[in-house]
Amino acid sequence: MDVSFKQIYMQNISPKLMGIDLFLKSNDAPYNPIEVALILGMPTQEVTDLMEEHRITHITLVDFFTIVSHASSYICRLIKRQWKYTFSQTYTPEMIAYIYELNLTKVQAAFSTLGKCYIAPDEIMDVFGHIPTTILVLGSQTK
Repeated sequence: MDVSFKQIYMQNISPKLMGIDLFLKSNDAPYNPIEVALILGMPTQEVTDLMEEHRITHITLVDFFTIVSHASSYICRLIKRQWKYTFSQTYTPEMIAYIYELNLTKVQAAFSTLGKCYIAPDEIMDVFGHIPTTILVLGSQTK
């Protein structure tokens, strides 16, 4: 089944980013490693391993972002890639494909459809709406 990446973003990525934001705004440090693992979509063991590796005894706000910068979950990898373009005022197809791990050809086609060579951050959803994404639907098949 094909859907636009916009739908994937709105249903899966945006809620995770908003959840991280809400977590940080509504909880005081030190943060519980189990809650950090849950909000970042990663195993608790990975959080505790990173804490040990980086000599983190209690997760402060800075330590939270240290964990994000070394974690393997999709949302952490996305955040790390986004950080590389923090000061960019526009995005190219290559940047969008890289940040969101999308097929470059599909992203370039979306830009072309919109008649754009680059976009402002507020136009990203327009691009996402033109990127077809195949999702697998698993279920029982009956004959």
